[in-house]
Order: sequence, then structure tokens, then C-alpha cells
Amino acid sequence: MSLISIQQLHKFYFLREITCNLQEAVVNPPYVAFSIRPSPGFWEYVKVNSANLSVEGITVTDYLKFKEMIYDENWYAMHSSV
Repeated sequence: MSLISIQQLHKFYFLREITCNLQEAVVNPPYVAFSIRPSPGFWEYVKVNSANLSVEGITVTDYLKFKEMIYDENWYAMHSSV
């Protein structure tokens, strides 16, 4: 049996907090975007690249554009000036 390091505990705690506050996930390979509601009236949006597991904070506008691309992948190209 091995002991869990402090860094591993922090990662597990962070993952637990994210999953407890997760409201929605949008999958558009290779990205997965998440809407997170850590407290009432406060939202955060992140995009994860599944190829290299990089995480990037995004705006609500970018999150909604990402969701819209699921229904029409050409939507973003047509409305990129928005």
C-alpha cells in the first residue's frame, strides 16, 4: 500500500470540487467544454483539449459558440464576426 502525496490529495480535491459543481459538458472532439457553477450566481467555463489535457478558461460567449457548433459545425464560420 502506498501513501498519497499532498499534491495528489490536492488534485483529488480539485477534481471532486469540479465534478460536484459541474452543470454541463459539451463534447466537440478533440475538445470538451464544461460549465461549472461553484456558487449561486457565479459560473465558470473551461475547455479541455483531450489530446494533451490542456485546460483553458473561456468566456460564456465562447462556450455558447462551442455548444452551437454541435448543431451546425459551419455556424462558427458564418458568425465569426459576432
